[in-house]
Amino acid sequence: MAPIFLGYNRVNADGQCIPLVQVVAAIIQSMGNPDLLDAVQPMKNGWYIYMTTNADRTRLVGLGLNVAGKHIELCSDTRAGKSAVKVTLKDLLLHSISNKDVLDALKQHCTVASEVKYSNLWHDGRLTGVHTGDRFVYVSSTEVSKLPNLLDVLTYKARVIKPPHMSQCKCCGQLGHCLSDLSCPAQAVEGVVETVETFCGGKCQLSNLHQCPEGCVISDRGTTFATNEHHYQFKKLKAHDTGEEAYLLLTKESGFDAMKKAKSLLPDDKLSSDWKDCAYAEMQE
Repeated sequence: MAPIFLGYNRVNADGQCIPLVQVVAAIIQSMGNPDLLDAVQPMKNGWYIYMTTNADRTRLVGLGLNVAGKHIELCSDTRAGKSAVKVTLKDLLLHSISNKDVLDALKQHCTVASEVKYSNLWHDGRLTGVHTGDRFVYVSSTEVSKLPNLLDVLTYKARVIKPPHMSQCKCCGQLGHCLSDLSCPAQAVEGVVETVETFCGGKCQLSNLHQCPEGCVISDRGTTFATNEHHYQFKKLKAHDTGEEAYLLLTKESGFDAMKKAKSLLPDDKLSSDWKDCAYAEMQE
């Protein structure tokens, strides 16, 4: 039976060996029964943990370990080791999509370091045998960024949940948080102005949220806009006969705030059916 890998570096930043007594105690604490543990083998970069049955092995991977005050997620494949991270897939029907279908879809984007597993439901502090519908897999940490946020699996789209420190915000382009996270610069507290650019680096000017540099303005029929996003949302409101409400966007500091204000004034479900076609014409003007 294949072991479960626990890398030393998952607990100690310097990669030093974790004492055996800590590992065994953590396993017993998670599983609740020492007889379920078959062996713990020290290797160069970590411990290989052997359980008595495949069911116990799968359960321990789902539970993880609490070692030295840290909760450690385990990898069910020895090839993953310290170079792999856990990715969760959501919104896939249990009996319509096989794990092989999921694996094939993942391999189009990155190197997969483990088999696909089902996540189980927690109840009263214990892991049950009931599937939540989520699946998880370990992929190469150097390639996890290649995974899209929505993964095409046959005719379905799975939401891909990456480790927080590897998630990329759709709004500011930074790693480590998502669009709704309050740590995003776009979610700055009132009175604190942050510059948010969805494109980073030398091409940041291509973003609709890019703030125009001093001396450069976006003007349309005498109205000046701070960003292209201000301009776009203004044109959208005007095209839908919202009256003077469109001018409220000009008071917003950032393009992201202008977008949020426009959506509050004109929700997406109120847009005319031909707006997408009209939008291209408006922005080419």
